[in-house]
Amino acid sequence: MDDGHKRLFIYRNGAMTNIGTLGGTSGEAHAINNAGVVVGIDRTADPATHAFLWDGTMRDLNDLLDASSQGWTLTNASDINKNNVIVGQGLAPGGDYHAFIARPI
Repeated sequence: MDDGHKRLFIYRNGAMTNIGTLGGTSGEAHAINNAGVVVGIDRTADPATHAFLWDGTMRDLNDLLDASSQGWTLTNASDINKNNVIVGQGLAPGGDYHAFIARPI
């Protein structure tokens, strides 16, 4: 785009589709699985860095956490496999970064 912001697209069947943002100005898609589910990192309007999942709808992975994950901030989704298992990095409640594994869908 001419505004200097990074946009995320998926190319399928000869067409490019903008998959959206989490409200910020830049993001990066890191992986796509055989079902076409995309994961990566995007900025929110805050502008915090959050992990995202796109399965036709752009979703912040943090919005999909259950109560047992209170205090975590998932900052980057690195990969997704054919079973929709996602790996990435997140900020733990104690303030340290750790790897995570999740299956939100």
